[in-house]
Amino acid sequence: MNGNSRIAEHNLQPLKAEEGEHVGEYPTQPNLYPATLGALFSLNNPQLDKLEEFYNCKFKGTSMAARQSAFTASIGALSARP
Repeated sequence: MNGNSRIAEHNLQPLKAEEGEHVGEYPTQPNLYPATLGALFSLNNPQLDKLEEFYNCKFKGTSMAARQSAFTASIGALSARP
């Protein structure tokens, strides 16, 4: 589970969308959902925008790091930023 993800190498479990047009679906677009916590912290703003669109949820922040942290919280992952 994502709640046990604390280091960069931990694998992340994709989550189903809970709102919007993709309700009940897992992300199927290649490379949309980060495979590991390390990959999550490599997400850029366009990638975060695509995740927002899929999940119909805003990952707000004034910086890319803040948006990454908002996404991390939304999937229930714990982290120590690299």
